[in-house]
Amino acid sequence: MHPILVRQLKRAGLDPDTPPGGEDTESWHTFLESVSRAYQHADDDRALLERSIQVSSQEMRTLHAQLQSHNVSLAEARDAAEAASRAKSEFLANVSHEIRTPMTAILGFTELLVDESATDLERAECAATVRRNAEHLMSLIDDILDLSKIEAGRMHIERVDTDVIQLAQDVHALMRPRAESKNVRLDLHIDPTMPRRFLIDPIRFRQILVNLVGNAIKFTDSGFVRVAMRRQNDTLHVQVVDSGIGISADALSGLFQPFVQADKSTTRRYGGTGLGLYISRTFAQMLGGDLTAQSVPGQGSTFTLTIAAAESLSTPGAHAEQSNLAKSTRTKPAVLNGRKILLAEDGPDNQRLIALHLRNAGAEVEVVGNGRLAVAAALSALTAGRPFDLILMDMQMPEMDGYTATCQLRSNAYTGPIAALTAHAMAGDRESCFAAGCDAYLTKPIERASLIENCRKLIENPRSIQAA
Repeated sequence: MHPILVRQLKRAGLDPDTPPGGEDTESWHTFLESVSRAYQHADDDRALLERSIQVSSQEMRTLHAQLQSHNVSLAEARDAAEAASRAKSEFLANVSHEIRTPMTAILGFTELLVDESATDLERAECAATVRRNAEHLMSLIDDILDLSKIEAGRMHIERVDTDVIQLAQDVHALMRPRAESKNVRLDLHIDPTMPRRFLIDPIRFRQILVNLVGNAIKFTDSGFVRVAMRRQNDTLHVQVVDSGIGISADALSGLFQPFVQADKSTTRRYGGTGLGLYISRTFAQMLGGDLTAQSVPGQGSTFTLTIAAAESLSTPGAHAEQSNLAKSTRTKPAVLNGRKILLAEDGPDNQRLIALHLRNAGAEVEVVGNGRLAVAAALSALTAGRPFDLILMDMQMPEMDGYTATCQLRSNAYTGPIAALTAHAMAGDRESCFAAGCDAYLTKPIERASLIENCRKLIENPRSIQAA
């Protein structure tokens, strides 16, 4: 019998075994059993309800914890988005500054160049200043384009036979005047037991070295910058050590993020966009290695670059040719002697500049201002039996662009070499030029030595290069 029923009968002065008022005993017991079962069902229902309440309470606590976690995540995401927005705004402000500063110098010194009272020495210094600032602008543009390609997943790495020792020496020679201008000693130490030639991407490797050494010189006001290179197994190790201002532990944690510099005071004092290290580390990782940093504020920094680099056993390749490019074009001023080149370019200044370089190299140059005229000139020369040895095709022109012009020429069975010569250097532009029928992809601004050498290669073998 249920305990509650027993207590209630006792309080009422009733005996469970004795029916009240002389009732039938069996009916009394049946009644008590039914009441007892009712109490038991109530207990079971209560227990079930309590368990349900406990489960619901636990679920509510879990949901509350999850809600709190989501709130924290949302707050972190909001903070990260706001930080990214601030970083990009600061980046745009820095880019504006980095563009306007050299442009101020370029505009100012070009005015001095035409000043009749300027001496030959002053004009030469003005020209050198204009070139130096223009190269800085190109470096900035290249960084922004590289960032675009990285974020779009369109950055490609190649591995070709490369003399890494010569490449390191070239970078050392390039950066030494900058170090000497600050009275900073720039040392290069290469492990004498290391082979010369490896299979790497020479363009990206050089870009990383220039960035690391340039940063080290920029942030070192006195003392030294030391570059050490060695090989361990199939990994190339490069350390760039400086005695510069150093980097705090807090700043180190975000050093390889895009748009980031050590702190705002660094940006104000030294300039820059905060893209170089992010791009360099991305390239290092794409090359099978990494880029890390250690630093002590006030004592200097050490950047360690590693890349996967299998030794090359082949004969000197493309990079060796590039290293001697300027020398080869200087020693062969008429390397294009007798060659017919069609230049399709709508910009009058670029027409004059490119045609001048080509004619000085011995080429016979015909200039047209749009794609429609380029198609007409190329097909006319082909019909006359005097086809052009090469067409340099700007891809963005009025009336008919270079893509359409190249497609029309190919559809008319024109098989001569066509090189895209374009300022389009975003992700996908290269592929678009090849899809249109171009044999090579050359980007502006042009360098005289590179232009002439690439033209020579394309005339001799249209498939010898694809990008420069």
